[in-house]
Amino acid sequence: HTLFSNFFDMLKCWKKTKKPKYTMKSSEETTKQPLLGVSVHYLCTIFEVECKEYLKGIGKDYSTAKVYDIESLRDPTGLIRQKGENVISKEDGKMGASYIDCLEDEDHVGLATHMISYGWGNRILDINSALRAYCQQMKLEEKQTYIWICCLCNNQYRVKEKMDSGENVSVEEFSKIFQEKVVGINHILALMVPWDTPIYNTVSSASSEFYTALVNNCKLNIIFPETEKIKLVEAFKSHEGDGHEKLLSTLASTRIQDAEATQEEDKKVILSMVETGSGFNSVNGKVNERMRNWVEETLIEAVKEAEEKSEDATTDLDLALLSNNVGKVFCNDGKYEIAITYQKKSIEIGLKVHGNEHCDTALYYNNICGGYKEMGDYERALDYGNKSLEVRLKVLGNEHIDTAASYNNIGIVYQTKGDYESALDYYN
Repeated sequence: HTLFSNFFDMLKCWKKTKKPKYTMKSSEETTKQPLLGVSVHYLCTIFEVECKEYLKGIGKDYSTAKVYDIESLRDPTGLIRQKGENVISKEDGKMGASYIDCLEDEDHVGLATHMISYGWGNRILDINSALRAYCQQMKLEEKQTYIWICCLCNNQYRVKEKMDSGENVSVEEFSKIFQEKVVGINHILALMVPWDTPIYNTVSSASSEFYTALVNNCKLNIIFPETEKIKLVEAFKSHEGDGHEKLLSTLASTRIQDAEATQEEDKKVILSMVETGSGFNSVNGKVNERMRNWVEETLIEAVKEAEEKSEDATTDLDLALLSNNVGKVFCNDGKYEIAITYQKKSIEIGLKVHGNEHCDTALYYNNICGGYKEMGDYERALDYGNKSLEVRLKVLGNEHIDTAASYNNIGIVYQTKGDYESALDYYN
């Protein structure tokens, strides 16, 4: 399963529900019912225990298990369908209920406060860890934070029946339900796991869902487990690592029209909805922009945390590398003043630890040169470019590729400001 196919299946079986104490009498009334969600407390306690016991019985480990390991919509029934196997559905009065229909306690089920966007290929552990981290970050009570999650809130018996029959939803109906679902809950939590290959770059419905939340001014938070945040930050602390390059590439690569789906018919429907609506470029642009903002917010927080945890932030070389690479992200996004602020932090640390004659110091000088050049402040750009060149000549010599890069960068500055004679001197 992918997020696309399961979100689509959700829509095929869509009906809004009331709290357990209500009785739904008509289809018209049913469509007006608020959506229910499962509490984060329940997901991280009782549901987790159920998953561990079920997985142990089939020889799988909870730490690596994905959603489709507990319910594949194939026979025999998985954990999710087993829960409602002998329960009458509150939606249609038929035997075989959704998982959430089986929950009654207000600490376990309530009106949905959030909708999580994820994939059945995500680990259950990651989903729960990310939700718990979000509650802690936002200071939310886990027993009162109710998550609409398709695998538990959709009736998977009816989903399977629809899949087996090959029944499809029209583009018009799909669009209407899609809009009502996202806007109705009005707060989307997008699960970002793993950090360097976001699901929004590969799953059609996720990009559309993300975009729908944005254009309708719905609340939208990107969430991830603490372990993923640590991996992201570590990737930004290394010369050898390509963390920032991978991330910069990822942030500009969302193309909903290239995304995949389990069923080709599903993809055709959602792409038709997008194309006749806002269009591919609008969706891709909005999603990429919000992704960039998320990364920048996360990295700013990471630098602050690194400073607070450092024994001496003025001599912390990991902090210097982190700040330098964070600056690259902002520079790539055209936010040059912010970029230079972080890269100057790197310079200060580098000078204190290494002195002026060190490759890292030259690197930081060079990056600041680029920032000032993009801002049109050519004098400062040349100042830092020449500092970088001077260090590299002393440390690496005139024949080194990094020294050549400094000559080239200074030449670019002169060429940009229209001093072609000086530019040729440095190019040569």
